[in-house]
Amino acid sequence: MKKKMVSAWQLAAVVIGLALLSVVAALSPPPLPPPPAPDSTSGHLASGTPMPVSCGSNFTTMFALGDSTTDTGNAIHSPQRAIFQLAAEPPYGSSYFLYPTGRFSDGRLMVDLLAQALHRDLLPPHLGLSSNLSHGSQNFAVAGATALDAPDLARLASGAVSITPFSLSVQVSSLLGVDFDGDALVFVGEIGGNDYNYAFLKRLQPLQVMALVPSVVAEVERQLDRLLSEQPRIKKMIILGQFPLGCISLYLGQAGSNTNTNMSFPLDTHGCIAPISAVTDLHDKLLKISVAKLRQKHGGVEIVFFDLGPAYLYVLDHAAGLGFSDTARPCYLSKTLLQLLSGMSSSPMSTTTTTSMEALSVGGGGDKLCPNPDIYFSWDSIHLTEGMHRALMSRFLYTSPSGGPFAEPHPNFLTPCV
Repeated sequence: MKKKMVSAWQLAAVVIGLALLSVVAALSPPPLPPPPAPDSTSGHLASGTPMPVSCGSNFTTMFALGDSTTDTGNAIHSPQRAIFQLAAEPPYGSSYFLYPTGRFSDGRLMVDLLAQALHRDLLPPHLGLSSNLSHGSQNFAVAGATALDAPDLARLASGAVSITPFSLSVQVSSLLGVDFDGDALVFVGEIGGNDYNYAFLKRLQPLQVMALVPSVVAEVERQLDRLLSEQPRIKKMIILGQFPLGCISLYLGQAGSNTNTNMSFPLDTHGCIAPISAVTDLHDKLLKISVAKLRQKHGGVEIVFFDLGPAYLYVLDHAAGLGFSDTARPCYLSKTLLQLLSGMSSSPMSTTTTTSMEALSVGGGGDKLCPNPDIYFSWDSIHLTEGMHRALMSRFLYTSPSGGPFAEPHPNFLTPCV
């Protein structure tokens, strides 16, 4: 791979980013099919990366918050369903469910895998339930969701626009309206990544997006504090960090010179775009501080942090040994998704970038599907395959093989997982 020239702004981004990091060093869905049978010899799911058979489960109900990495069907039941229709069409869902469920993957998500490890039913989407059922386990995560409310995002990120109104505060308010049947676990999936995506789509430079991070993390902390303060039945919480954005196919498609933005992007030792990953690195550093504050204030709640960034990089660095052979290209690239990206206001994802994304895709263009999604990290250039969701959840729940766990603290209320 050719080395990229590093411009002055890139050097500034790296220097200031490192300085900042050092400062903070501290439609009702159809019934779901049963999971695949374990491999009789290994006790692992036959389709790839090992998953635990059973984990601890001392709670009554389970809820989820987040964005498309956790959404089990809310977006396709939302008023903005037309934007998200691609997740309601094949080949989404084809690897596990055999039909689309509204999940932005070919199969299960981390929240699904956790529920199965806990011997729980998969969480139904809140917006897909009859009259928004007011009790029982359910999922409030919505694709496209941001941590910041839309007016704050627009104010802080040069008019960046979210494609859904279901921000974290809206999700928390909805969850607080549910009747809790008993003690609960809340799974807080990735949230905040879209704040940064929308900012980048407004052509903001990495340093400008990095300036948004403290506000995003502060809002996550504020909403989780509100949730825990107002609902004492929540006894356990899992909080996920961020994927390293610079490793995602959407951005890797721009790794060369981008004539739209007159920028070139330096790659780090993992082959990811360094200034973009620096944004999510800072997010996770600040989020860990927020998690510590939440633990201190809500001592009766067991809070586990899933360190998603290092877990992703571990899988990336050990990809071949974990069964992956393509870590950059998307398995499937929808023409609908390309049109959505190119049509977003002031987006750099226009002709140059969408063309490069098509070249990056497996089939060399839109609507081409790879033969085996399990060996790919990326499903559709933004979202992950089930195989990658499995690999990441394994890192959180296992103490072996080497490279895990990436959960803090460990052991925790989920362990031992066997």
